[in-house]
Amino acid sequence: MILPLAKHFLKRFVFCLVLGALAFAGCKDREGPAIPTSRNHVTIGVLPNEAKRDLGLLQKELEKRLGLTVRVWVPKDYSDLVDGFKRGEVDFAFFTALLFLQAEREAGAKALLKKVYGRSEFYYSAVITRADSKIRRLQDLKGKKIGFVDPKSTSGFLYPRVLLRAAGLDASPGRAASVTVLESKFFGTHAANVQALLDGQIDAAGVWANEEGTERGSWTDKPFTESDARKIRVLKLSDPIPNDAFAVRGSLYTENPMLVLRVMEALISMGEETNGALKKVIDADKMATATSRHYDSVRAIESLLKEDPK
Repeated sequence: MILPLAKHFLKRFVFCLVLGALAFAGCKDREGPAIPTSRNHVTIGVLPNEAKRDLGLLQKELEKRLGLTVRVWVPKDYSDLVDGFKRGEVDFAFFTALLFLQAEREAGAKALLKKVYGRSEFYYSAVITRADSKIRRLQDLKGKKIGFVDPKSTSGFLYPRVLLRAAGLDASPGRAASVTVLESKFFGTHAANVQALLDGQIDAAGVWANEEGTERGSWTDKPFTESDARKIRVLKLSDPIPNDAFAVRGSLYTENPMLVLRVMEALISMGEETNGALKKVIDADKMATATSRHYDSVRAIESLLKEDPK
């Protein structure tokens, strides 16, 4: 009994530290202490990949825990999610690691939590091809067609580009003469990217994946079947990628710290339910606290690619 009890109090202690930080942010530049929020609604943005899931389930669960009206907002694409923060239409949102960095720079987003899959706080990117293809390694993609998800997708564009660059390939026009340029196309979601590969529209695809040895990823996720999965071959896995962030709009973080705390606590407590709304809608087993520093590795890769000579 001692260890579980100690673990419980440790979780509460960490959460109290978060509360203290938020309260300090709310009191900053004010004459008195932060006042609990009087807002009766919040808007939470999700990623395009999550748009076809049961968003009503997430909405109802959060409303029950928060006692507030919750609107779940679906963006047109990845960049539209950041624009929603800029316009003040979205209060909180789930972001890919790369998209969070953009939201942080352009909209003052503050990282609060990150998704946890199983026990892992990381996931991977994979470059995949069809199992019946003669393509066996990344170098074999020279002169071929490759599909990506979105320019702001971490596992569906940024990390696949890193893998391709290491193999002397790239999908960005105008690169150095020593780099072979591939023909590429964006498909908007991981599922659409995998489907384009299965349909023969492209020769390879960059998508999210689980760790090495599991042989699982976007090609084994819904709507794909076991038969579809057997048609896929993994060419290369990336280094670990920090899981998706859950962030708040900067102005709300400062003005309504108690509201921010309530939303954080609701999502963390949802992770205590096995196969609950958190798992069914955003495919996360639980949520863990996060800061901007958790995404330093992605920030470094992003900077490296920007600095590459053309």
